[in-house]
Amino acid sequence: MQVRVNDGAILDARFTADACALCIASASLVTEAARGLSLKETSGLDLGWLEVALEGAPPPGRKKCVVLPLDTLHRAIASATSDA
Repeated sequence: MQVRVNDGAILDARFTADACALCIASASLVTEAARGLSLKETSGLDLGWLEVALEGAPPPGRKKCVVLPLDTLHRAIASATSDA
């Protein structure tokens, strides 16, 4: 996942994945929602938000598939802001 941050906002967010369909769907929703948000607003992108966006909670054994893109987004933001 890559994010472009400027003036405390996410200008662009993209991902490349070789993953299961649930992980790819989650990553797509996360990057689409993140574009244009302030860094503070991205804290609202959490598992609860994603379960609503996916129209339901994932099966217990697949929760990691959904959470991975969220974790990756937050790590990408942290990396982008520490490099600035």
